[in-house]
Amino acid sequence: MTKSGSFEFFNNYSSSVKKLQPELYDEIEKILNNEFNSFFETNKRKPVVLDIGSAGILPYDVNFTEKIVILDLFDKPEYLQLSASSEWITGDILSDNVISELIKNDRFDFIIMSSLLHHLCNENNNLMKNLKICFFHSQSLLSKNGKICIFESTCSKWITKFEDFFYPLYSWILLKVLKFTYVRMLSVDEIVTTLKDTGLQTEWIPFKQPRYIAQMYWRIPTKIYPLKISAIFAYEY
Repeated sequence: MTKSGSFEFFNNYSSSVKKLQPELYDEIEKILNNEFNSFFETNKRKPVVLDIGSAGILPYDVNFTEKIVILDLFDKPEYLQLSASSEWITGDILSDNVISELIKNDRFDFIIMSSLLHHLCNENNNLMKNLKICFFHSQSLLSKNGKICIFESTCSKWITKFEDFFYPLYSWILLKVLKFTYVRMLSVDEIVTTLKDTGLQTEWIPFKQPRYIAQMYWRIPTKIYPLKISAIFAYEY
């Protein structure tokens, strides 16, 4: 996974990105708050949450959680204020060493992956290989009856084939021209198949599509955009 690209797009990345697509984060918050409440009613305790690659964007009520660990490639921005129950760890979900350290301290009732998966590629693409590593590592961090909660912009299979064919060219444009990072979008089938190959069962969560989705600085109407937001939960059999 690459460290090219960071929070420099905005003075305050977490609040700025939320403002670009408030409907998206409102829908995620509604789903996750409901999950956290259901967990509390069943287990009589608040859940422990791992939020991967969130950049400090937490679309849920932190008061519904016992503890939140944010795992991100980048150091915590100085402007970002976290709740007392939140901890920021700089590290890579693909790293065996990072996972070993996390396992020493916690098992997680919820692992949140919001707009993460399409950034797991690198200079040689390798998205599907890294996706499986990500899910395998996440599975090892789950508590009993824990869930992986994925919210991801997904595309059709023909777009994924186009991306793979032109990956060297458009990656060069993303990094050198737009000063962004590596991106390769995923189809729902690729996500679900990889989860199942990792030994996890999946659940499709209804998701109200936002009218706009953020692409770097811009708000793009989803009615003309070839992606849609998919919500997929995964857990052990």
